Amino acid sequence: MAQNTDEAKVKQMICDASRDVESISAEVVMTKTSKMLKEPTTTKGHIVYKRPDCISWVGSADGKPFTLLANGKKAKITKEGKTKELNLADSRIYRRVKGMIKDGVGFETLIGSESFSVAVSETESQWIVTLTPERKEFKKSIKTITLFADKADNIVKRIEMINKDDEKTTIELVNIKTNEKVDATVFDF
Repeated sequence: MAQNTDEAKVKQMICDASRDVESISAEVVMTKTSKMLKEPTTTKGHIVYKRPDCISWVGSADGKPFTLLANGKKAKITKEGKTKELNLADSRIYRRVKGMIKDGVGFETLIGSESFSVAVSETESQWIVTLTPERKEFKKSIKTITLFADKADNIVKRIEMINKDDEKTTIELVNIKTNEKVDATVFDF
């Protein structure tokens, strides 16, 4: 890893790249490892996000299919053949998914925050941004969040979060397409 990484420049490049993204479509794999689990849990699927708040995520969690749809007015999740409408204001699931995608596109909320100290390193092909909580309320649950951005486009392609119990959640985006026209019907109920 290089020692002379210009942290401010890298942070700005990642924030600029994310600010330019109006929509994203990608395959997503989320893996959680824990001392409490015999094997990691895996959630896979295809996600489409369009600013400011439209989400379509179709996938499977440990082999069980699910669909999450939100169009800014309402949201629903279908799991194991059962559909539940979500109250957008109160839905923790919706806020988590929206936050994950929005932060996956717009990291300035984390990188530019005084809530985290930021360390930047690099490999030949990636910027690695490690965020460590500074505020007490974040320190209670998060040890670190590490973002891996491709140097070619400065888009974050992988996120690793380690919580206070050393549980690790990895979110990986592949086959990413940004700013392509999104058919609005993908968010229809």
